[in-house]
Amino acid sequence: METTQGERFARTFSHPCFFRSFRSALTTPSMSPEHVPPPYHSHKAWGREDMKQIITIVALLGLLLVSGCASHRTGGHGLPSVRLTGHDKGGDAVTVTEEGNRTVVDVHSTSGIGRAELTMPNGGWRRPLTMRFHLQGLEALDVNNGRLVIHTSVLSRPPYKQLCELFPVGGRNGSPLEEVSPFWMPLNVANRKEPGQRVIPLDDGYFEVTLPDALLDGNPETLYIQWIDFLRG
Repeated sequence: METTQGERFARTFSHPCFFRSFRSALTTPSMSPEHVPPPYHSHKAWGREDMKQIITIVALLGLLLVSGCASHRTGGHGLPSVRLTGHDKGGDAVTVTEEGNRTVVDVHSTSGIGRAELTMPNGGWRRPLTMRFHLQGLEALDVNNGRLVIHTSVLSRPPYKQLCELFPVGGRNGSPLEEVSPFWMPLNVANRKEPGQRVIPLDDGYFEVTLPDALLDGNPETLYIQWIDFLRG
């Protein structure tokens, strides 16, 4: 797993060899008297070299603190990586962030059709895993864990019903899912223009789905995502 800059600093500065070397550099007998700090040479004022050493220590500790805080804020190693694989990748954008205790994947797609891969080494997915599709419609969404595919859609006519099916990878015959199924993928339409109203085309909002835990069981390393706003004839 790739380490963050903060982790690399932490490993360096916390290693026992670092402190032994640093302590030795300060207290070695070969240092000239004018460079020995006051505790060892109490009758001489602090010199320029002494101040340089102190400034260096403070700067290194400050850098370590800042790097560690930045890593904590972004979640670092806890977020999956993203790779766009659709034909119109230039019009697609996928970002992964943390909101509270959940991972949120935001999908923007100019053409309305796209594909992406989410990869988490060793399958260490943080749950719940939520995806938001900033589209006007969502007539087809496939989430593939390498063994099974959950296909869901929202009909573009009232009452804008959600349909959900489960397929084996490579299979053509799916099994319709009910909300009681562990593979059911809950979907919510967030309408900013008319809050609480499920209206399609969705002018200002997004479709939010929460991946079921059953899809993440077995710790798949990669999830393959494919979306279509409106089916073309």
